Amino acid sequence: GFNQQGGSLNRGRHLRLIMQEAGFDVIEFFAAYGNATTPELVQAEINGYIAWMDNLPWFDQAIELNVVDQAAMNDIKDGMKQWSELPEAFIAKGRCVAIGRK
Repeated sequence: GFNQQGGSLNRGRHLRLIMQEAGFDVIEFFAAYGNATTPELVQAEINGYIAWMDNLPWFDQAIELNVVDQAAMNDIKDGMKQWSELPEAFIAKGRCVAIGRK
C-alpha cells in the first residue's frame, strides 16, 4: 500500500531530520493548513484526489490483490464527486513545509 510505495503519513514530522541527513541546512520549517470552502475549490480538490487514484499504482495493486474491485473504486469516485457538489462540502488539510539550502 501507501507505505510500500514510499509514502508515509508521518513523514512530515521527520522532514527536518530527513533534509539534514541529505546535507541541507534547514532555514525554515513550519506546519501549514488550508481549506477548500467553496464548491469550486472542493470540486478541484476532489478532482485532484481522483486523478491521484487513477494514476498511482497502489489502487491498481489493490484491485489485483482483490482488496477492492473496479466497480467499488468507481463507486467511491462517483460518491466523492457527488459529495463535492453539495453546498456544505468542506475540505481541511494540513502539511509540513521545510525550506533548505545546500
